[in-house]
Amino acid sequence: MSFQILNIVLYSQKGEKRVINLKPGELNIITGDSKTGKTALIEIIDYCLGSSECNIPEGIIRRSVSWAGLRLQVRDGEVFVARKLPPRGESKSSPIVYYDVKKKIDIPDYSILRQTTNTDTLELLLSRHAGIGENIHEPAQGQTRFALSANIRHALFFTFQQQSEVISNKYLFHKQSDPFIPQAIKDILPYFLGSVDEEYVKKMVQVKTIESNLANLRTQVVRI
Repeated sequence: MSFQILNIVLYSQKGEKRVINLKPGELNIITGDSKTGKTALIEIIDYCLGSSECNIPEGIIRRSVSWAGLRLQVRDGEVFVARKLPPRGESKSSPIVYYDVKKKIDIPDYSILRQTTNTDTLELLLSRHAGIGENIHEPAQGQTRFALSANIRHALFFTFQQQSEVISNKYLFHKQSDPFIPQAIKDILPYFLGSVDEEYVKKMVQVKTIESNLANLRTQVVRI
């Protein structure tokens, strides 16, 4: 259940490319002077992986960059995904996503970038590339929250850690201090630990069907 980042790519407003090359299967350490964009890399990756908001810090990156992209190594080849940044001063995200998959893919030029999909579809595609199969968590009877299916966005809780999270003695997972996230982590953790699989989901669907049929039969008995 994984894919690996081969490149982080930034496209300037003028169409120039800046590429960070990463080595798959190895420890990659990025160093540099203070305020040169190292801390922003997690937010850039998060944004390209379908974040609902663009949390890339205001500064030279937001002033200069028009698109951010990732080249990924997946099970069946390589994927390139790029996402247009929203206008400066806005934290809201853009729905404009470029997506391409091939056995071997070259980093496209700026002129090639255009919308080929949206963030909802991107989430589904990346979840499949990561090997996240069909799954669902059903809250206990009487609870008001909705059923939840683990996807690529949930996987990032166990993948990222900001500097403040690394040094925290209160939180273990990425964004655990955000509202509603602790409960979401509890709900999807069994799937990522391997205790819930596609066979479990099929059985749960069968149970729901049986329960629904039973409820209908009871209604018919009462009417008789």
